[in-house]
Amino acid sequence: MANDTPSKPTIPPARSFRFAVGPLSWEFRAGDGIEPWLGQLARILEADPQADGAPVRVEDRRMLFFRLDPGDAGDSSGSNLEKLDLPGWPRTGWRPLWLYPVRIWKHPGFPHVVCETMLNGLESDASIEAMMRAFFPVFEGLAETGGLPLHAALVARGGFGVVLAASGGTGKSTCARRIPSPWRPLCDDTVLLVPDGGRGFRAHPFPTWSDYLWKRSEGTWNLAESVPLKAIFLLKQAEEDKASAIGQGEAAIYLSRSANDIVIPFARRLIPEENRTLERRVFDNACRLAKALPAFILEFSREGEFWREIDRVLG
Repeated sequence: MANDTPSKPTIPPARSFRFAVGPLSWEFRAGDGIEPWLGQLARILEADPQADGAPVRVEDRRMLFFRLDPGDAGDSSGSNLEKLDLPGWPRTGWRPLWLYPVRIWKHPGFPHVVCETMLNGLESDASIEAMMRAFFPVFEGLAETGGLPLHAALVARGGFGVVLAASGGTGKSTCARRIPSPWRPLCDDTVLLVPDGGRGFRAHPFPTWSDYLWKRSEGTWNLAESVPLKAIFLLKQAEEDKASAIGQGEAAIYLSRSANDIVIPFARRLIPEENRTLERRVFDNACRLAKALPAFILEFSREGEFWREIDRVLG
């Protein structure tokens, strides 16, 4: 009898892949033994893996991945740093940032990063958690260049997007799932916002890692896709659907809280000076975002048609 169980997608090995978020281009490159894990990450982000690696580009920020053996977890000297043999890369002066199950090595004044991952196979939760935490340097680069990660859903229509921001359990995923065509949900948990070179912002979808951790689905998200952002909606559960405009000051406070939902679990491990710098950048960028785009409180009901309120206030 034929086996009707669908086969899992093949994870291609990957030596590297690249992506751009705003003005920063990143190259993730695997050391020996990390290629299957990097291939899985490339699949989730709908990126094209490079099996043999690709020429180094000057404009890329690079993150080199190595396997961290459990016995090296307490070693603060950098168990894999001696493997670096790249022109211009410093051999000393690196500082470790431990974000279990990864250890990230950063160097003051040097843009590239080394990330050691403690992996126990692709099927383990540690594999997904390593992906989550490996992106912290990307979030730092986002804040450094005027952008923000937001705890939000992203929906698009007619060539533009709006974000639906809220804390966990408020209804981001429900709203993204319920919104009808011609709206198109791009993600339902985290959105990366970047300045578009003018006065506006563009929004990139980002994975819902909990879908993998809680075994709900194995979706993919096209990190390379972005849409110009038209408005910010801050979700609030209610009996009736209603969108109400708010001022820039109130919006900035909401937006900085939403961004801190994403970065604070990582940032608390930074040294105090780096933590203060990141906090200041997040708040400053939230203020710029609040000035650039209209913001609304969107009250939504369990069975209502909240998208009609979005259409109404956007005209």
